Amino acid sequence: MEYKKIKLSEITDQKVGDNTTVEFYRLENSGEVRNEPHPAMIVVPGGGYAWCSRREAEPIALRYCSEGFNCFVLSYSVNVTYPLPHFELSILFRYVYEHADELCIDKNNISIVGFSAGGHLCASYGFLYPEFAKQLGCDPNIIRPHTIVLAYPVASTIMETNSDTKKIITGGSEELAKKLSGPENVTSEYPPTYIWTTKVDQCVPMEHSVQMAEALKKHGVAYQFDLFDFGVHGGSLCNRAVYAPDFNFDEVAPNRMWIENSVNFIFKK
Repeated sequence: MEYKKIKLSEITDQKVGDNTTVEFYRLENSGEVRNEPHPAMIVVPGGGYAWCSRREAEPIALRYCSEGFNCFVLSYSVNVTYPLPHFELSILFRYVYEHADELCIDKNNISIVGFSAGGHLCASYGFLYPEFAKQLGCDPNIIRPHTIVLAYPVASTIMETNSDTKKIITGGSEELAKKLSGPENVTSEYPPTYIWTTKVDQCVPMEHSVQMAEALKKHGVAYQFDLFDFGVHGGSLCNRAVYAPDFNFDEVAPNRMWIENSVNFIFKK
Protein backbone atom coordinates (compact mmCIF):
# COMPACT_ATOMS: atom_id res chain seq x y z
CA MET A 1 0.00 0.00 0.00
CA GLU A 2 1.12 3.53 -0.75
CA TYR A 3 0.57 6.09 2.01
CA LYS A 4 1.22 9.80 2.00
CA LYS A 5 -0.04 12.85 3.83
CA ILE A 6 -0.17 16.29 2.29
CA LYS A 7 -1.76 19.66 2.94
CA LEU A 8 -4.88 20.28 0.91
CA SER A 9 -3.33 23.56 -0.23
CA GLU A 10 -0.78 21.52 -2.22
CA ILE A 11 -3.42 20.33 -4.66
CA THR A 12 -5.46 23.51 -5.13
CA ASP A 13 -5.06 27.22 -5.70
CA GLN A 14 -8.28 27.86 -3.76
CA LYS A 15 -8.19 29.34 -0.27
CA VAL A 16 -8.36 26.52 2.28
CA GLY A 17 -7.44 26.08 5.93
CA ASP A 18 -3.75 26.18 6.81
CA ASN A 19 -4.02 22.92 8.76
CA THR A 20 -6.30 21.00 6.39
CA THR A 21 -4.67 17.74 5.32
CA VAL A 22 -5.37 14.74 3.09
CA GLU A 23 -4.05 11.25 3.72
CA PHE A 24 -3.82 8.90 0.74
CA TYR A 25 -4.21 5.13 1.19
CA ARG A 26 -3.69 3.47 -2.21
CA LEU A 27 -3.69 -0.24 -2.85
CA GLU A 28 -0.86 -1.82 -4.81
CA ASN A 29 -1.83 -3.32 -8.15
CA SER A 30 0.04 -6.47 -9.15
CA GLY A 31 -0.47 -9.71 -10.98
CA GLU A 32 -1.95 -11.30 -7.86
CA VAL A 33 -4.63 -8.70 -7.21
CA ARG A 34 -6.98 -6.63 -9.34
CA ASN A 35 -5.18 -4.49 -11.88
CA GLU A 36 -8.06 -2.20 -12.68
CA PRO A 37 -9.50 1.04 -11.30
CA HIS A 38 -10.68 0.86 -7.70
CA PRO A 39 -13.73 2.50 -6.16
CA ALA A 40 -12.74 5.44 -3.95
CA MET A 41 -13.85 6.42 -0.48
CA ILE A 42 -13.31 9.86 1.04
CA VAL A 43 -13.32 9.52 4.83
CA VAL A 44 -14.66 12.47 6.84
CA PRO A 45 -14.07 12.04 10.61
CA GLY A 46 -16.27 13.44 13.35
CA GLY A 47 -15.34 15.63 16.30
CA GLY A 48 -18.19 18.11 16.65
CA TYR A 49 -16.55 20.46 14.11
CA ALA A 50 -14.07 21.22 16.93
CA TRP A 51 -11.48 18.57 15.99
CA CYS A 52 -11.09 15.53 13.72
CA SER A 53 -11.21 12.13 15.40
CA ARG A 54 -8.34 9.77 14.59
CA ARG A 55 -10.54 6.81 15.56
CA GLU A 56 -12.70 7.69 12.57
CA ALA A 57 -9.81 8.29 10.18
CA GLU A 58 -7.08 5.72 9.49
CA PRO A 59 -8.93 2.69 10.95
CA ILE A 60 -11.84 3.44 8.61
CA ALA A 61 -9.60 3.97 5.59
CA LEU A 62 -7.75 0.70 6.18
CA ARG A 63 -11.01 -1.20 6.57
CA TYR A 64 -12.38 0.13 3.29
CA CYS A 65 -9.03 -0.60 1.64
CA SER A 66 -9.49 -4.22 2.68
CA GLU A 67 -12.70 -4.16 0.62
CA GLY A 68 -10.87 -2.92 -2.49
CA PHE A 69 -11.23 0.85 -2.13
CA ASN A 70 -8.54 3.48 -2.49
CA CYS A 71 -9.15 5.89 0.38
CA PHE A 72 -8.57 9.53 1.21
CA VAL A 73 -8.93 10.91 4.74
CA LEU A 74 -9.85 14.59 4.89
CA SER A 75 -8.89 16.42 8.09
CA TYR A 76 -10.93 19.53 7.35
CA SER A 77 -10.92 22.97 8.97
CA VAL A 78 -12.49 23.02 12.43
CA ASN A 79 -13.91 25.70 14.70
CA VAL A 80 -15.10 27.61 11.64
CA THR A 81 -18.55 28.27 10.26
CA TYR A 82 -19.98 27.08 6.96
CA PRO A 83 -18.89 26.92 4.14
CA LEU A 84 -15.15 26.21 4.54
CA PRO A 85 -15.29 22.51 5.59
CA HIS A 86 -17.77 21.74 2.80
CA PHE A 87 -15.72 23.65 0.25
CA GLU A 88 -12.62 21.68 1.26
CA LEU A 89 -14.52 18.44 0.70
CA SER A 90 -15.56 19.60 -2.77
CA ILE A 91 -11.95 20.46 -3.62
CA LEU A 92 -10.71 17.01 -2.60
CA PHE A 93 -13.57 15.35 -4.45
CA ARG A 94 -12.73 17.21 -7.65
CA TYR A 95 -9.05 16.32 -7.27
CA VAL A 96 -9.80 12.60 -6.89
CA TYR A 97 -12.10 12.72 -9.92
CA GLU A 98 -9.72 14.66 -12.15
CA HIS A 99 -6.72 12.49 -11.17
CA ALA A 100 -8.61 9.22 -11.31
CA ASP A 101 -6.26 7.65 -13.86
CA GLU A 102 -3.05 8.24 -11.90
CA LEU A 103 -4.77 7.30 -8.63
CA CYS A 104 -6.20 4.12 -10.21
CA ILE A 105 -9.72 5.24 -9.38
CA ASP A 106 -13.03 4.47 -11.05
CA LYS A 107 -14.23 8.06 -11.44
CA ASN A 108 -17.82 6.84 -11.55
CA ASN A 109 -17.55 5.26 -8.11
CA ILE A 110 -16.30 7.90 -5.64
CA SER A 111 -18.18 7.84 -2.34
CA ILE A 112 -17.95 9.68 0.98
CA VAL A 113 -18.34 8.41 4.54
CA GLY A 114 -18.89 10.74 7.49
CA PHE A 115 -19.12 10.21 11.24
CA SER A 116 -21.15 12.32 13.67
CA ALA A 117 -20.28 15.94 12.72
CA GLY A 118 -18.47 14.51 9.70
CA GLY A 119 -21.78 12.81 8.97
CA HIS A 120 -23.43 16.22 9.01
CA LEU A 121 -20.79 17.52 6.63
CA CYS A 122 -21.42 14.63 4.23
CA ALA A 123 -25.21 14.67 4.61
CA SER A 124 -25.44 18.39 3.83
CA TYR A 125 -22.82 18.14 1.08
CA GLY A 126 -25.24 15.72 -0.60
CA PHE A 127 -27.55 18.61 -1.53
CA LEU A 128 -25.08 21.52 -1.42
CA TYR A 129 -22.46 20.22 -3.86
CA PRO A 130 -24.01 22.07 -6.86
CA GLU A 131 -23.20 25.36 -5.09
CA PHE A 132 -19.56 24.37 -4.76
CA ALA A 133 -19.44 23.23 -8.37
CA LYS A 134 -20.28 26.82 -9.32
CA GLN A 135 -17.45 28.11 -7.13
CA LEU A 136 -15.04 25.63 -8.69
CA GLY A 137 -16.34 26.24 -12.20
CA CYS A 138 -16.98 22.58 -12.87
CA ASP A 139 -19.84 20.29 -13.83
CA PRO A 140 -21.77 19.37 -10.65
CA ASN A 141 -21.70 15.71 -11.66
CA ILE A 142 -17.91 15.73 -11.23
CA ILE A 143 -18.24 16.29 -7.47
CA ARG A 144 -21.47 14.37 -6.87
CA PRO A 145 -20.94 11.35 -4.60
CA HIS A 146 -21.74 7.93 -6.01
CA THR A 147 -22.96 7.01 -2.52
CA ILE A 148 -23.05 8.72 0.88
CA VAL A 149 -22.39 6.69 4.03
CA LEU A 150 -23.53 8.26 7.31
CA ALA A 151 -22.41 6.86 10.67
CA TYR A 152 -24.39 8.10 13.69
CA PRO A 153 -24.71 11.45 11.89
CA VAL A 154 -25.80 14.85 13.11
CA ALA A 155 -28.20 14.77 10.19
CA SER A 156 -30.28 17.72 11.32
CA THR A 157 -29.30 21.20 12.43
CA ILE A 158 -32.89 21.84 13.45
CA MET A 159 -32.89 19.15 16.14
CA GLU A 160 -30.61 19.48 19.16
CA THR A 161 -27.68 17.25 20.15
CA ASN A 162 -25.42 16.98 23.17
CA SER A 163 -22.55 18.59 21.31
CA ASP A 164 -21.66 22.02 19.92
CA THR A 165 -21.76 20.77 16.34
CA LYS A 166 -24.71 22.94 15.32
CA LYS A 167 -23.37 26.02 17.13
CA ILE A 168 -19.95 25.82 15.49
CA ILE A 169 -20.96 25.18 11.89
CA THR A 170 -23.84 27.69 11.90
CA GLY A 171 -22.29 30.31 14.19
CA GLY A 172 -25.67 30.47 15.89
CA SER A 173 -27.50 31.49 12.72
CA GLU A 174 -30.97 29.95 12.46
CA GLU A 175 -30.98 30.75 8.75
CA LEU A 176 -27.85 28.64 8.29
CA ALA A 177 -29.33 25.93 10.52
CA LYS A 178 -32.24 25.59 8.09
CA LYS A 179 -29.94 25.69 5.06
CA LEU A 180 -27.67 22.94 6.40
CA SER A 181 -30.26 20.54 7.81
CA GLY A 182 -30.37 17.24 5.94
CA PRO A 183 -33.94 15.95 6.34
CA GLU A 184 -35.46 19.28 5.31
CA ASN A 185 -33.35 19.63 2.15
CA VAL A 186 -33.38 16.14 0.63
CA THR A 187 -34.78 15.97 -2.90
CA SER A 188 -35.20 13.19 -5.44
CA GLU A 189 -31.74 14.11 -6.80
CA TYR A 190 -29.99 13.22 -3.54
CA PRO A 191 -27.30 10.50 -3.88
CA PRO A 192 -27.99 6.93 -2.66
CA THR A 193 -27.33 6.79 1.08
CA TYR A 194 -26.45 4.19 3.71
CA ILE A 195 -27.07 5.17 7.38
CA TRP A 196 -26.36 3.47 10.67
CA THR A 197 -26.67 4.40 14.31
CA THR A 198 -27.73 2.88 17.65
CA LYS A 199 -30.87 3.14 19.72
CA VAL A 200 -28.95 4.20 22.83
CA ASP A 201 -26.76 6.98 21.40
CA GLN A 202 -26.86 9.64 24.12
CA CYS A 203 -24.91 12.26 22.15
CA VAL A 204 -26.70 12.33 18.81
CA PRO A 205 -30.19 10.83 19.25
CA MET A 206 -31.22 8.16 16.76
CA GLU A 207 -34.01 10.49 15.61
CA HIS A 208 -31.45 12.33 13.48
CA SER A 209 -30.92 9.19 11.43
CA VAL A 210 -34.59 8.23 11.52
CA GLN A 211 -35.65 11.59 10.10
CA MET A 212 -32.96 11.42 7.42
CA ALA A 213 -34.10 7.94 6.39
CA GLU A 214 -37.73 9.07 6.28
CA ALA A 215 -36.80 12.02 4.05
CA LEU A 216 -34.90 9.74 1.67
CA LYS A 217 -37.86 7.36 1.51
CA LYS A 218 -40.31 10.23 0.93
CA HIS A 219 -38.33 11.45 -2.09
CA GLY A 220 -37.68 8.03 -3.59
CA VAL A 221 -33.92 8.04 -2.94
CA ALA A 222 -32.24 4.64 -2.67
CA TYR A 223 -31.18 4.08 0.94
CA GLN A 224 -30.47 1.53 3.65
CA PHE A 225 -30.86 2.26 7.35
CA ASP A 226 -29.36 -0.05 9.98
CA LEU A 227 -30.43 0.67 13.56
CA PHE A 228 -28.50 -1.34 16.14
CA ASP A 229 -29.65 -2.00 19.71
CA PHE A 230 -26.46 -1.14 21.61
CA GLY A 231 -23.34 1.00 21.31
CA VAL A 232 -22.22 4.39 22.53
CA HIS A 233 -21.71 7.36 20.25
CA GLY A 234 -18.50 7.28 18.24
CA GLY A 235 -18.46 3.53 17.67
CA SER A 236 -16.31 3.70 14.54
CA LEU A 237 -15.39 0.09 13.65
CA CYS A 238 -16.73 -1.24 16.97
CA ASN A 239 -13.67 -3.45 17.44
CA ARG A 240 -10.34 -3.60 19.29
CA ALA A 241 -8.72 -1.23 16.83
CA VAL A 242 -10.74 1.66 18.24
CA TYR A 243 -11.91 0.60 21.72
CA ALA A 244 -10.20 0.18 25.08
CA PRO A 245 -9.52 -3.44 26.16
CA ASP A 246 -12.13 -3.31 28.94
CA PHE A 247 -14.96 -2.37 26.54
CA ASN A 248 -17.89 -4.79 26.15
CA PHE A 249 -17.12 -6.07 22.67
CA ASP A 250 -19.88 -8.68 22.71
CA GLU A 251 -22.48 -5.95 23.10
CA VAL A 252 -21.50 -4.19 19.87
CA ALA A 253 -20.48 -7.25 17.85
CA PRO A 254 -23.56 -6.97 15.56
CA ASN A 255 -22.68 -3.35 14.77
CA ARG A 256 -19.44 -4.37 13.04
CA MET A 257 -21.41 -5.49 10.02
CA TRP A 258 -22.07 -1.87 9.07
CA ILE A 259 -18.94 -1.63 6.94
CA GLU A 260 -19.77 -4.76 4.97
CA ASN A 261 -23.37 -3.63 4.62
CA SER A 262 -22.26 -0.24 3.31
CA VAL A 263 -19.90 -1.86 0.81
CA ASN A 264 -22.64 -4.15 -0.47
CA PHE A 265 -24.97 -1.15 -0.77
CA ILE A 266 -22.35 0.80 -2.75
CA PHE A 267 -21.78 -1.99 -5.23
CA LYS A 268 -25.50 -2.41 -5.83
CA LYS A 269 -25.82 1.19 -7.00
